[in-house]
Amino acid sequence: MNKLSKRLEMIAGLCGKCGVLADIGCDHAYLPIFMVESGQASSAYAMDLREGPLKIAEENIKAAGLSDKITIKLSDGADALKPGDCDVISANGMGGVLICRILEVGKEVFLSASAVVLQPQSDVDLVRKKLLELGFRIDAEDCTVDEGKFYTAIRAVPGKDEVYASASETEFKYGKYLLESKNPVLKIHLYERLGRCDEIIAAMRLDGRKLFNEPVNSEREAVLAALKYYE
Repeated sequence: MNKLSKRLEMIAGLCGKCGVLADIGCDHAYLPIFMVESGQASSAYAMDLREGPLKIAEENIKAAGLSDKITIKLSDGADALKPGDCDVISANGMGGVLICRILEVGKEVFLSASAVVLQPQSDVDLVRKKLLELGFRIDAEDCTVDEGKFYTAIRAVPGKDEVYASASETEFKYGKYLLESKNPVLKIHLYERLGRCDEIIAAMRLDGRKLFNEPVNSEREAVLAALKYYE
């Protein structure tokens, strides 16, 4: 059994044990192969919008001897799925805006699953808000560092979210569960972001520029608000 990257390992952990997994944006199908080989999933769909990655995915699935348990599907988001086709749906390695669109378009399919696991590469706060808007409850979050990059993943189930209903913008941005549990990986990431903001501001001062760089100042304030949870 091939070892997963830390990012995919985190996602597999949030997927848990399930019947049928659907992996949207499967790339080379490493996650579905691992899930089926390890017994976490009984079968899976490996789905991607691009034929190139799907061809490699098909070869990897054949090499693992799992062609009878993992089906490849050329699909734009969840378009190739019908409600009830799978138990857990994962969508990973895409921008948050794209994931929000996939959730919106495939709402009926996603709400028919027992859980969805999402790993946005950006705009994680927008994904959390979209989940609540569509009728999901976030029930778990995790984060990791893989090859120097920080990643966050979210697990959500159908239902009303009483926890995130009163969440602050800081909690939507960095994760209410991660902050309240004082997640150590997130803490390191926050201090790294704070240091980067301070470096940019210091460079601006040296250049004699006025400090009206709103994005940097806003990010610094957001990081400081998040770090208050660790006091």
